[in-house]
Amino acid sequence: MAKLSVIPGAASVERLNALVIAQDAQTEPVVRVHSERGAARFATPSAPAVVSRSPRLAQALREARVIVRRLEVIIDNAPPEGTRVRVEVNLAGQTQILDLNTLPRSLPPDGISFVVASCFDAEFKMGEKLRAALRSELSGHPTASFQLWVGDNVYLDVPGFSSDDQPYRQTLARYLDYFLGSSYASARGLHPNFTTYDDHDLWNDYPEEQFQLPRSRGALRRDYVSAGLECLELFQSNLNMNRVSTKGSSFRIDFKEVSFFVAGTRTQRGRADSAASGFVPLMSDPELAALAAWCQNLQQPGILVLGQPLWMAPIDNAFLGIADHNPPFFRAHYERIWTILRQSSFDMLIVSGDIHYSRLMRLSMQNAANRNVFELVTSPASEIPTFLSTVGSFTLGTAPKQDHTTPEAPSVVAGSAQKLKAECLFGTGSSNSFARVTLRPLGSAGVKVGASFVDYARGPAAFARAEAVKGVPKWGTKNYSECHEPSVCVLRMR
Repeated sequence: MAKLSVIPGAASVERLNALVIAQDAQTEPVVRVHSERGAARFATPSAPAVVSRSPRLAQALREARVIVRRLEVIIDNAPPEGTRVRVEVNLAGQTQILDLNTLPRSLPPDGISFVVASCFDAEFKMGEKLRAALRSELSGHPTASFQLWVGDNVYLDVPGFSSDDQPYRQTLARYLDYFLGSSYASARGLHPNFTTYDDHDLWNDYPEEQFQLPRSRGALRRDYVSAGLECLELFQSNLNMNRVSTKGSSFRIDFKEVSFFVAGTRTQRGRADSAASGFVPLMSDPELAALAAWCQNLQQPGILVLGQPLWMAPIDNAFLGIADHNPPFFRAHYERIWTILRQSSFDMLIVSGDIHYSRLMRLSMQNAANRNVFELVTSPASEIPTFLSTVGSFTLGTAPKQDHTTPEAPSVVAGSAQKLKAECLFGTGSSNSFARVTLRPLGSAGVKVGASFVDYARGPAAFARAEAVKGVPKWGTKNYSECHEPSVCVLRMR
């Protein structure tokens, strides 16, 4: 029987992207689209250009009997508040439906709410619980309008591939595990999705070599890198909108009252040993220039989205190749980013994931009056196994167990080019969690931010239990038992 998935991508007021994936289909899927207001039509639905540029990926798709079609729904005469769009896909007697709202041009009076998630390991099959949580109403937040996935969305390196050198077949198979007919794909089908990436979307600490992954070094490396990047482009990146450069993965999401810059800091970063001078890039020059221009020209508060937190102690030596090099390691670009943030006319919210615990912080620039940067980090959506339980599952056949990481933060980060005071509102080490963020317009006063961490293993709408965050003082005087605050801060003009 044919398998079918329809996964929405990014949305704007007049556009919605989606991906149709089918396996063992004898015919092309039949797609119909309708919008409640405005006239819905397709841009030409066709295989993404990446397939035609990649004969080896196209061959792997044929061998797996898989077709992938990118749909672009255009809403003519779209109302400024957005509209309801219905996409119906029929294949061999099966029907899948996306029933979604496009995004408004301006934040509605009660605000807009979105999901932030990262680090979903499919091994523990948490997709159904995640879907239930994403569908639930959450106290203090309006209904979610979109999902923002900020990295490790597909674990290509856990579990490891087999020893035979078939990079495109193996990489494609892993993507199909996640995106074809899975509960994870169903959960991501509830809202439009914006996506950036981190190391496990290729392999741990990419582009560094990994001792446990032969494919990360030597003769195997080139083809596995190509397969990983091309599948990332096909299944994830090409569903975004508004890229800031032709070859990069950074993009923007714009509302009248707030603007997002989603920075690609993984696929074009340099290797730690790549320059004798010590300079190693975190991102491409065109994307860094676009980030600077965005920040300097903001007419409204900004939200910077990254695959890894900014506020981390630098990793200068990856022990046995298993630690992650993080933004502070890339000293020149790291200092440049902090300088860019300081020069902005507005407060900034940073949104990130990766570190397998969640925390919400305020970073005050002590050498620049009235300069606030807030950082929300959330992960994991589904935690990886513990090392010992992984070994036990291979040697004894026992079931793996999820890991748990205690939230922490450094009090000082070298190389930030600023004197910063770090404070933490709350955090959690929940092994199955995501964040909900709400932005409410306050006119000329700015945008009010509300935020919560949801522990969806406890229940579909259960706030995570707040834990102390080691290494930094508490922000404010309130003691939180749960990670929920409808009025975290106001992003203001400085």
